[in-house]
Amino acid sequence: MKSGICPKCSSREIYQSTASPRSSDRVTLKEGMIGQDASSVTRYVCTECGYLEYYLTADQDLAAVRTNWERTAT
Repeated sequence: MKSGICPKCSSREIYQSTASPRSSDRVTLKEGMIGQDASSVTRYVCTECGYLEYYLTADQDLAAVRTNWERTAT
């Protein structure tokens, strides 16, 4: 989606918007009180098929995930 092409339907009708940590689209970076340690996300949506993706973009948010989340087994 970041490339401007939908991975589901190959459309180029991709739009993006940034959600603040105070919006309902935030990602909690570590356990604690709601609203604390939450990130901004960039949302991408394909207006042809409706597919939607969210991305963390701030380096400090990605570092917090590495510190506080469990890594999946590969």
